[in-house]
Amino acid sequence: MEILSFFPFHNRHIKFLYNNEEKEGVVIDSIPYKSKKRSTEFIYIPTKNMKEWKDAENRKDKSTMKSLEIKIDISNISKPSLLSNTPIE
Repeated sequence: MEILSFFPFHNRHIKFLYNNEEKEGVVIDSIPYKSKKRSTEFIYIPTKNMKEWKDAENRKDKSTMKSLEIKIDISNISKPSLLSNTPIE
């Protein structure tokens, strides 16, 4: 999936196929551009980790946040659909 095509799903609770495996969670672009291997590299937070990740973010506990995140390449995402249209804040 291209970046512009993915934009409506960014920072939303979604489900999608990633390398033909079903995933559910939030995909955010929080990797500094200079640190990216590819411009399509984003962070995926699985649904099961979302509350713990958000709590860690509120505590500014970057170590815990990183342990709950997975780097993904959005060019390998297909069939995204919204589970919630509300941005994750």
